[in-house]
Amino acid sequence: MYAAFKNLGPLREAEVDLSKPLIILSGPNNTGKTYLAWCLYGLLFGRRPQLMVGGPFHAAQNLARRLLDSPQHSIDGSAFADAAADVLRDLARDFKERLPRFFATNESLFKACEIALRFDDRDMSYWRAGGVLNVSLDPSGNFQGAGLDREKDTSQFQLSLTYGPDSTKAIPKSAEEAPSSEPEPSVEKRLSATQRWLVDLITIFTPSYLPEFRGGVSLFPAERIAISVFAKELALNRTAVVDRVLDAAENNVDAKAIVERKAGRYPEPIRECIAIANDLTNLSRNKGPFADLADSLEELLGGKVDVSDSGELGFTPNSSSSPRLALHLSSSIVKSLASFVFFLRYTARPGVVAIIDEPELNLHPNLQRRVARFLARLVRQDIRLIISTHSDYCIRELSNIVRLGEMGPKGKDLASRLGHDPNYLLRADEVGVWLVDKGHAERLPVNNDGFTVPTIDNAIEEQNTETQAIEFGPE
Repeated sequence: MYAAFKNLGPLREAEVDLSKPLIILSGPNNTGKTYLAWCLYGLLFGRRPQLMVGGPFHAAQNLARRLLDSPQHSIDGSAFADAAADVLRDLARDFKERLPRFFATNESLFKACEIALRFDDRDMSYWRAGGVLNVSLDPSGNFQGAGLDREKDTSQFQLSLTYGPDSTKAIPKSAEEAPSSEPEPSVEKRLSATQRWLVDLITIFTPSYLPEFRGGVSLFPAERIAISVFAKELALNRTAVVDRVLDAAENNVDAKAIVERKAGRYPEPIRECIAIANDLTNLSRNKGPFADLADSLEELLGGKVDVSDSGELGFTPNSSSSPRLALHLSSSIVKSLASFVFFLRYTARPGVVAIIDEPELNLHPNLQRRVARFLARLVRQDIRLIISTHSDYCIRELSNIVRLGEMGPKGKDLASRLGHDPNYLLRADEVGVWLVDKGHAERLPVNNDGFTVPTIDNAIEEQNTETQAIEFGPE
């Protein structure tokens, strides 16, 4: 699937292939990389309050109704692909309308913006190929599991739905038809939940991600250090504003003016990151399937990240004599990566998309290289990544990993001798690289020789030329 943008902040035009397990955005400052990354986050995972019966997502509602009304709760791949294309159109239109609120700015900035989502030929051929995707939802419409059966004797792909504990029971078409003793949710709730699930299927779970179902999207913005350190203070500030608004309402004072003066407006991705940072206690009740990756990242940090009883991140260095440190007293590398350690230990699920702005933030060059290798390991272990980076060390390291991966058995042997784990090499077709510069996002070639980013190479070459001139004099 492709996401295309026009007139998005400083970006006049950009199109990103979302099928790649590793997407790299690079380029000079103030060229639109953050706009692009945040919009991908919003499109894939943004709030969709309109997903309700009678809401504007007519294509999703119609598709959900067709699935629920079908005797076998199934639909063939061609019909699904056609309906899904309409859902993508609705999703792009809805997100475009929400852009001012999403970025917490005025409408004029995005007046000329255009957004489109489209399937590519690979996606469409997938939906029209043979096989059956069996999907299981609970009675409320929440996803439980899925499996792709390519052995089914069918000429076309089918989406088959199992709804609730007894999938053979007819699903009523109206709430009045359901027996009064029926403990299951109303038809309207089922329809709304199925709409939401279908939109997730079509966006996050696109054909490139099947047959296993995927795990959502998580964002790690450049502001993650401030969010991790000051989340509690930000929440207290909002609580104080609410108190002022309530007092103002009781005294017939303009509450809106108080909100505008006292409550800073944050873009939606930042608000959601703050909400997560203030809910660490609840989120850390059970470890997830990637806790071992969190342990590996802590080895790079040289200590353990934990959550205090008050729900704040802290760090204990490996040295036996070192006390536990509050996050604001920890080193810059710990502040930069602590939230990612938490994510891996508790909330990451297979197929999750992690969007990371500057993974090299505050890291020494040798640690930037190690983080790049760790990112390749994440991709190989089913965590999809969209990263924005200025780091030549990260880019060259990832390029080398691709070159080794394209060399076959010889590459694995060489990787072992160079200190890489040969199990975590990447192929060229798994990586997409975009240079964001001068109003465009240009797709860069990734092949057997890896990839390069011209703006970074040019800066290094200019610096080398100056160094030679200083040492030997101008030519």
